[in-house]
Amino acid sequence: MKDFKKILFFSSLALNPLSGQAATGLIDLSLIASGKDNAKFGEYNALPESGGKLFGAFKITGDIPWSAGTGYWQMEGENIGLQTYDFAYTITEPARYKVKLAFDGSQQYSNLDSRTPFLSGQNRMLTLPDNWTAAATSNGMTAFDSTARSFDEEVHRDSISLEVSLILTENWLFDFNYQSQNRQGTQVTGGAIYFDASTAFSALLPVPIDEDNSSISTSLTFSNDRLTNTISYLASKFDDSQDQQTWSNPFLNPGNINIGYPNGLGSLSLSPDNDREEIRVTGSYLPIAISGLSVQWDTGWSKTRQDGSLLPYTVNPTLTINESPPIDSLNSSLDLFNGSLKLTYRPTVKVLRKLVLRGGYSVDDRDQDKTRAAFNYIRGDATNQPASIQGIFANSHDFRKEQTMVAGDYRLPWWRAKGTLEVERTRIERQNAAVSETETDAVRGILRFTPLAAIGVRIEATISDRSSGTYDWAQSFLINRTPAFIAQTPVDQRFDNHPLLSQFHLANAETEELKVNVNYTGIDHWSFAFDLQQLDTDYDQTVLGLGKVESHYYGFDIQYFASDHFTSYGTSSWSRYETSMAGRSFGGGIEKPANRVLTPLPQGSDPARNWATDIQDKVFTLSAGLLWQSLSNLSADANYTFVQTESGFIAETGGAVNLDASGLPDLETKMHSLNLSVTYQINEKTGMTFIYQYYDFEESDWATDNVTFDSVPNLVGVGESSLNGQVNLLGVSFQHRF
Repeated sequence: MKDFKKILFFSSLALNPLSGQAATGLIDLSLIASGKDNAKFGEYNALPESGGKLFGAFKITGDIPWSAGTGYWQMEGENIGLQTYDFAYTITEPARYKVKLAFDGSQQYSNLDSRTPFLSGQNRMLTLPDNWTAAATSNGMTAFDSTARSFDEEVHRDSISLEVSLILTENWLFDFNYQSQNRQGTQVTGGAIYFDASTAFSALLPVPIDEDNSSISTSLTFSNDRLTNTISYLASKFDDSQDQQTWSNPFLNPGNINIGYPNGLGSLSLSPDNDREEIRVTGSYLPIAISGLSVQWDTGWSKTRQDGSLLPYTVNPTLTINESPPIDSLNSSLDLFNGSLKLTYRPTVKVLRKLVLRGGYSVDDRDQDKTRAAFNYIRGDATNQPASIQGIFANSHDFRKEQTMVAGDYRLPWWRAKGTLEVERTRIERQNAAVSETETDAVRGILRFTPLAAIGVRIEATISDRSSGTYDWAQSFLINRTPAFIAQTPVDQRFDNHPLLSQFHLANAETEELKVNVNYTGIDHWSFAFDLQQLDTDYDQTVLGLGKVESHYYGFDIQYFASDHFTSYGTSSWSRYETSMAGRSFGGGIEKPANRVLTPLPQGSDPARNWATDIQDKVFTLSAGLLWQSLSNLSADANYTFVQTESGFIAETGGAVNLDASGLPDLETKMHSLNLSVTYQINEKTGMTFIYQYYDFEESDWATDNVTFDSVPNLVGVGESSLNGQVNLLGVSFQHRF
């Protein structure tokens, strides 16, 4: 019904956009039928469910009576009647103003056959049915099948926007934009109710989504032959209809009936409301004093505020809470400053006319204004609040990034070549991080040349090196814990992450990147293109953590232009992405010193407890198509696409007897898609298009194959399965020009 109302609304506008004014345009009405439900298929076209769909498209243009022939109105829409609709209505006199009203929608599907026993109650509380059979583990919940309801994992977004542009004078332009969005649907989110700090009763929850996001912006632009400058202001507001998601615990807990079924409750905090303001200045200038110099700038200041109420430490009323949270609300803000300045100089001296010099500087500064307070949260939903000494501080994490770039382009005297050399330095400072400063130096070279008339080549190579300051592995522990807790903790245990574990964005890294593109058009009616991309990043100082990243991409494109009536093309690509990382496993208990080397070794310093993984992702794609028009009133279009992916996981250990080195099964997907369409032009104004689409998707995923709601003892799942299936879609479309 909702989609039908959209068709009526937009159609009424299309039939009578301006009373009494003639219009020209195109109207397209389509009827399609899909033979099978398929969430993966519907993810791309809003057709996840079987059955018929009626939708339309149009583009209509007409003169407006008060513009003396210079202005016009235009209305256009696509997929009207589907969730992925677009509609825009524009009235403009190009030399005076432009007004545009637009509506659009999008959707996201995850799965169509998920099941859950949870029911949505008052205040979005997820409750369990009266005849629910609770148990200490999920496989004892015998009432799941009889009480579970099906639900679709899908989220829809609807948006409306208004754009107004006014040309005030020859040099001044004013713009206004308003946009409002609403997201609604259901997403699966994991929730846990902790018996203690390490043991949880978990459930996958069908969380309702209802969010609003609105923004308003204005800008004023001045421009002449040498100067263009725009000052803009933006304000936005995000609002989530709920602050938290609460649910009933489906597990029995004989040791504590207050957190087990039927009394136990869990609670999750949802996205906090926030508002944002921004002022931005952008522009360019060609100074008279220095011929050949161009200056560009882009500077912005923004403040984002969060002031939502904080949830209590627990929803369990039986626990003893001696201290409330130190603050009542988030009461925090994020101040951002972004600025960039770019200079381009083209010498006017004859001997240097082949040279172009470029330089730039940019800064990204983030100042997090947050109250530093210690939160004495409980370590499990069944335990009382600990002593104040165990409080955890909330700290700010300010960030500053500066980039400086110097580059030059020069036209070389052979092969119509052009060379580019760029040198860039990036310096980042972080507050309350394990590394306070990193510095990256990069050199990039680009060469474009044409060795033969029919061959074009582009080669780009980049080498970068990131060096870090001292890696202070105790930093997060020292800034987050209370002084009293730090004092009673041995020095070699004052860490959150293992001292040898490097965070990849802070670690030393050497990167080599190569890109090659070759085009060939030396054969009549044919064109060929080849792309190569390689990336190799080595975290050369890392012992535990991400150690190496490699990616390779090879692409080939071919086109054949037989005549004005026949064109064919084909593309193929293969890519591989590989990551290698290492860690050290803790077997339990408190024996974790990482710097002791005395025998017997503690688990934290024992290399036998190391583990390493190697993950390889491979993607192969193939696409081919043709366009054919044998007669003036008949044409055909065909396209076939094949995509195959494979993800492999290899593991090894340092030899400890209780570490399992078994890898995971490969994850594989295959997708076939065939699209056929034939268009017959009945007369000059009317045509018909017949559509056929075949879609086949196969997936082998160990995370969902043969995994039921009770496959994990302490988790109530939703019974998802791999998205396999075939879809046949038939359609007919009528187009009419007037």
